[in-house]
This record gives sequence, C-alpha cells and structure tokens, in this order.
Amino acid sequence: APSQAALGEAIAQLRQLQRKIKSECRDVGNDFAAEVRKMHYGDRAPENIYGHSSAEERESLADEGIDVVALPWLPPEH
Repeated sequence: APSQAALGEAIAQLRQLQRKIKSECRDVGNDFAAEVRKMHYGDRAPENIYGHSSAEERESLADEGIDVVALPWLPPEH
C-alpha cells in the first residue's frame, strides 16, 4: 500500500494538473463528447477543452478514432 506521504504527493500533483487544465482549457461540462466530435470532424475550430463524459461516450469516441483521456477530478479543497 502507498505511504501517506506518497498519497499526499500524488494528490498534490493531481491538484496542480487540475489547476493547469482549468487555466488553459475551456470547461464544456457535460457536452464534452459532442464538442470533441465537432472539433474532430471540422465543425468547430480546435481548442483545449475539458468536461465530463461517461465510459460509454469515451468508448464511442475511441471507436470513431478520437483519443481522449479520463482523469479523476478531485473536489475543491476547503
């Protein structure tokens, strides 16, 4: 099992990645799959986005040759 220190470091790195994504990408919420498709098929200019998608949506995107990465999203710190 990972040590508390290793777990804390992993969480800190994930939070840092989330801050970078939020600052450099547009949040498209639940429209993620639709927005990615629009960009893939040339209906929208490419841009950096993030949002939510189900496992089924990600599988469908993969079947269309659209590569996406699912990341765990931590709740805000208090």
